[in-house]
Amino acid sequence: MSISDHVTLYWRSPVRELFTHVRVDASTQSVGTIVLHVPVDFVLENQGLNVSLSYLFSREGAGLQSQPLNVAIATTRVLSVPLIDRATPDEGKDHGTLPGANGVGGVRVRVPDVLLPGERAEVLWRGWPVFGEYVANTPEGADPLVFLIPEEFVPANIGRGSRDQSRRFEVAYRVIGSGSPLDSAPYHLRITPPVPSGDPQIQCEGVVGQALSLSRVPSGGAKLTLGTWRFGRAGQLLHIWVSGVGQEGDLSEDLRTASIPVTEGEADMGVEAKLPKLFLEQLKLNEQFTLHVALSFDGGTLYRVFPEMSITLES
Repeated sequence: MSISDHVTLYWRSPVRELFTHVRVDASTQSVGTIVLHVPVDFVLENQGLNVSLSYLFSREGAGLQSQPLNVAIATTRVLSVPLIDRATPDEGKDHGTLPGANGVGGVRVRVPDVLLPGERAEVLWRGWPVFGEYVANTPEGADPLVFLIPEEFVPANIGRGSRDQSRRFEVAYRVIGSGSPLDSAPYHLRITPPVPSGDPQIQCEGVVGQALSLSRVPSGGAKLTLGTWRFGRAGQLLHIWVSGVGQEGDLSEDLRTASIPVTEGEADMGVEAKLPKLFLEQLKLNEQFTLHVALSFDGGTLYRVFPEMSITLES
């Protein structure tokens, strides 16, 4: 190859043709290779098509043409966001809010119709670490595009209030085929707390008309019961305590610490605890004391407060 030789690239496709050439100079000779560029729009407009590439080497009085190289232009995969059943859109099509009550029974995620023959999808629920993250690699039923996120992976992602954005997380899907897996654009989901009216209120045995007679409390203490709650599962952390007014000021005592995880039986049937008579004997009569309950779905980072029970202590 000598200075002033010409190399011409031929791009032939069903859409349009391209001819581009370079002239050999001293810099080309020193490198030893020739780089020819095809504009990106020529590539994009031929997605899914076959093109033919060849080059012509020429100098004054002579010329040689290469054998054609047939190239299949792959289709650029645009994997749009998944759809979340019963979620309402926020500021854009990729942001939405799911009322917490709609997560009871699980959340259905729908993958757009983007799968090619031989491919499958899985859904990536990228929620709160450990307690709120899940990979659904098997469709819910016969439809390969519908996946169910189990209920147990919903509550750890519930925010503190209706406007809280701190627990917004990504939901995406992954396309798996013969090549490298491809992840979709993420949907940014926020889950708002269910209304408190659906939470159980702790009950105290022996209470009549919001009052408890100290003399009628057994020596072993008053029995407390807490009914089942939404999203109840073994392993959740439940804190029960009592507060009241003593002779020398405010008093409180833990009746169940959050270090004791909820058991399967408690999640299915409810929780029992004891209110010690000794604690009640330290309180002022004819004053109210309060039973408190808080539950954590995420291992103790955030606690949901259940309705309190205030009781007047009588003689």
